[in-house]
Amino acid sequence: MDNYNISIKAFESIIRNLVKLEEEQHIIVEYFAKSAAERSEIVNIIENYIKTIDQFIINSKQNSRHDRKLPFATIGCEIEVENMFNQNRHKFRLISALEENLIYGDVSFLSSLGQTLLLKRPGSIVEVDLPAGRAKCRIISINAII
Repeated sequence: MDNYNISIKAFESIIRNLVKLEEEQHIIVEYFAKSAAERSEIVNIIENYIKTIDQFIINSKQNSRHDRKLPFATIGCEIEVENMFNQNRHKFRLISALEENLIYGDVSFLSSLGQTLLLKRPGSIVEVDLPAGRAKCRIISINAII
């Protein structure tokens, strides 16, 4: 795994959202899983995410910079993508499935789009379903929501 150097504020945001997910995971599974297969899928998504973030924490050093840049998409981040066909840009906030204060552009990490973006890195090419249809997009930037 890579070694990471991120700002203290971005690191704290990741920790805060990880703790929140760990506290909510059983509620999320019970609320959103309608079948055994869905339950297994949601549990796998959450377990993989927690494992990846735990490794990230071990391999991270915090610095005093004031930027919000993240090395990959986490719950509690803002992701900017660019449509590779028309160069239109879109920003999404990747949020918890139980987020109460929703704004335009919020995407649950359990949604199809959220699962596509979760843990991806800047520069990654992904296929996403946008309001205008399916598009191939490049991830331009990923920033912590502070």
